[in-house]
Amino acid sequence: TNKSIGDFYEDNEKNLWISLENGELLKTKEFKITKRYFTYIDNTLYSISTICEDSNLNLYVGTLGRGIFIYNKTSDSFESIEYSNPNLSVMTLYPYDKNNIYIGTDGYGLKILNIQTKKIIEGNIKVPTFYLGNSRVHSILKDHGGNLWIAFFQKGLMMVPYSENKFKYIGPRSNRLNLIGTKSISSLFHDKAGKLWVGTENDGIYILSNDKRVKHIKSFESKSNLPTTVISTFQDSNKDIWIGTVMTGIYKMNSKTYAVDQ
Repeated sequence: TNKSIGDFYEDNEKNLWISLENGELLKTKEFKITKRYFTYIDNTLYSISTICEDSNLNLYVGTLGRGIFIYNKTSDSFESIEYSNPNLSVMTLYPYDKNNIYIGTDGYGLKILNIQTKKIIEGNIKVPTFYLGNSRVHSILKDHGGNLWIAFFQKGLMMVPYSENKFKYIGPRSNRLNLIGTKSISSLFHDKAGKLWVGTENDGIYILSNDKRVKHIKSFESKSNLPTTVISTFQDSNKDIWIGTVMTGIYKMNSKTYAVDQ
């Protein structure tokens, strides 16, 4: 496909959910579309940017301009989660623990969804040198050591450590950890081998190993050197990495050899 991909997610029943640039959400099984959702929504305002499941295996989607929806298996439909700002623009949803989903927004900072009460509250992370309230949080993840990583649009990457010590920063402002170029970060993923996959706008993807070795793949097209914008990254049960891009579709990459299939 040549359509831009918002996000994709394999649920606990092995359904692959794919959001498209026209605002639609596809539910697929064994490479066949089983149902289309959100076919009536204006794609320029309400496209789906992120998909996840909570610890109770409930499925959620975040939208650019209409907040968060939860999937109702009984009615096979999506229901809106109430919030004071009905036009909340959600960039990413990340299941932080068994009770909370962290929400990265476009201009409204970090928020937290309690999966028991279905209430959204303000993020409780306080940083003396950085104001998160109006920040554009594009990606969130928690690594195997319990550290929280937050990627900001045009402001770099922040690590909130599990233990009480100073924050760490990776980006062009650091002399020691200038590992990921100068482009905006659009996605983050921590794979099963402990590698950090950093997707960028117009600079492909950076893969950081635990020993700080870096693999930079600027383009996934063998016949073109044009830089790629990476929107989302996911690892399947075979440990292959699936990469969603703007305008060039989905790629599957071997997580060890970095060989690419489209």
